[in-house]
Amino acid sequence: MLRQQTLDQWRTDFAASPAELSDLLTFVRDPDQQPVVDLLDGKTVAALAVPVTDGVLPTSGADVVLVEDPAGDEPRPLNVVVDGQVVGIVATEDHSHMRAVLSLGLPTQIVTGAVGPSSIQVLVTTAA
Repeated sequence: MLRQQTLDQWRTDFAASPAELSDLLTFVRDPDQQPVVDLLDGKTVAALAVPVTDGVLPTSGADVVLVEDPAGDEPRPLNVVVDGQVVGIVATEDHSHMRAVLSLGLPTQIVTGAVGPSSIQVLVTTAA
């Protein structure tokens, strides 16, 4: 149940503080995933299924970035932005791993592709 909820739902349902939310993010992440190690080894880091927020799937070749929501409270949601438009939010179960990857500051390439009628797949790799 926790993995299907967003950070905003946790804030509301549990009246959670930023520290408690960070603890929940650590709790719901998959401990067997090591995306930072995989990225440094040159592998694809993540294949995230991200529900699209407005029902419009991005086109192939679109400019894709992962950014922290500038208006959100800490810990901030990670938005999937395609051509300047927020199209989805990284799931809470993937949040800690993806934030760690982004904090490395290494050049990355992020691509998307449709995986269903209302989801996109986000792949993060080291930039070529």
